[in-house]
Amino acid sequence: MKRMLRTFGFIVIVAVIAVGFFACGDSDDYEQNNPCATGHAWGVWNATTPATCIATGEGTRACTRCAVQDPNTTIPIDEDNHDWEITSEDPAATCEEDGFGSGHCKREGCEATIEDDVLPALGHDFTVDWINDADGHWKGCKNKGCKSISIDGTNPSDDKADHISNNAQAANCLDPDECEVCGYEITKAKDSHKYPSNDCTALCEDCGTANNAQHNYEFTNTVDPTCTEDGYDLYTCSRCDNTEQREIEDAFGHNIVWVTSYTSIEDNKCNNTDCTHIAGLGDIGPAGGIIFYVISDGFTVLGNGSDESLVGIDVGFDEYKAHYLEVAPSNSGTVQWGASGTLIPGVTVTSGSHADYNKIGNGRKDTRTIVAYLADYTTETNRAAQVVAAATFGGKNDWFLPSTRELNLLYLNKDKLDGKTEDGITGMGSLWFWSSSQGNSNYAWSQDFVDDNRGYFSKNGSYSVRAVRAF
Repeated sequence: MKRMLRTFGFIVIVAVIAVGFFACGDSDDYEQNNPCATGHAWGVWNATTPATCIATGEGTRACTRCAVQDPNTTIPIDEDNHDWEITSEDPAATCEEDGFGSGHCKREGCEATIEDDVLPALGHDFTVDWINDADGHWKGCKNKGCKSISIDGTNPSDDKADHISNNAQAANCLDPDECEVCGYEITKAKDSHKYPSNDCTALCEDCGTANNAQHNYEFTNTVDPTCTEDGYDLYTCSRCDNTEQREIEDAFGHNIVWVTSYTSIEDNKCNNTDCTHIAGLGDIGPAGGIIFYVISDGFTVLGNGSDESLVGIDVGFDEYKAHYLEVAPSNSGTVQWGASGTLIPGVTVTSGSHADYNKIGNGRKDTRTIVAYLADYTTETNRAAQVVAAATFGGKNDWFLPSTRELNLLYLNKDKLDGKTEDGITGMGSLWFWSSSQGNSNYAWSQDFVDDNRGYFSKNGSYSVRAVRAF
């Protein structure tokens, strides 16, 4: 126990010495590091309730050296803050000049008076709201007899501020142009937009606002459909010239009457009333296909009776003049050309002595010649020429594999024929198609229907076929 007391006493002595050391240190250093060691330097009061000549106020203030807040919030009485009642003045104080006068403090308990003392200038008290007229806007002094104006609400000015237009009428002439600062109406709103009298959808000529008026459609007349034009009921707006078609009836298309033994292409024409259309490119042919070539002077279809160097066997039909080429309504499959290794006599080749390979009219006799050769000298079946020769589209049996020239005519006109049949000429799409023309003993002529590529392909290759006929 005695040992503990001796230890505690030692600690106390050390602490006292330490406190004395710091307290008795260099006083200049201490005051430099603690600017308010000798007292705070309080700043001005920030009054919430100002002190008067008879009462304390409430507020806050801070030390100007260390920024600490004064814990005392009571503002002492301000003996100079009177509420004077001026009983006489000569001259009276104005906004900008002092006056002279007498009076007393109105506060109960204060007996302060002034006699012929200076009355400080009042200072301007400008309005919060803007005053305006057609020439501009300003703020006026509210003090009696003062006619000063201000454009910033603080300092007097000589002139009014100019209006700044919001240009509202440029967007909608039913809105007024107003000053963006004071709201003064610079230009009055218009009563209505300026629209042309004959256009329900026109824009306002002054501001460009769209006319929201609805058309007032009234029935005008019925337009009957024709072969090429839709029919409809026509309605016309009573306020403008706008029209609208209703109850649309599709065009019914041409009704071509094909004459079996025609003497001129003009014999084959539409039979619908008031239609003078002569059958031509894109029309549905007598076998249900599409006309893809027509020529008024006609072309010769080689057959029996033609030059024996071109037609060396009985092909089953005589040479004749045709004016039309008709393509079958659909493809006939993908097959080989056949007779690989053999240059079939009498069948058009694309070079050599057969200089007429590029003529129209070779395809039908070439197809019959190929079919006869395959039957007499091979056991091949389901070859390109055999497939199209057996076709019976539209009840016709004169279909054939087109020659190189005839096949190219079909390609050149395919865009004019799209959609005319169930699969349309677009059904030929990206496919390669056989012609009836040979290249040599191992190759035959083919063409694709994308970008007019043409060339020789092995007769053993399988490509698409499309039948045509000439009449």
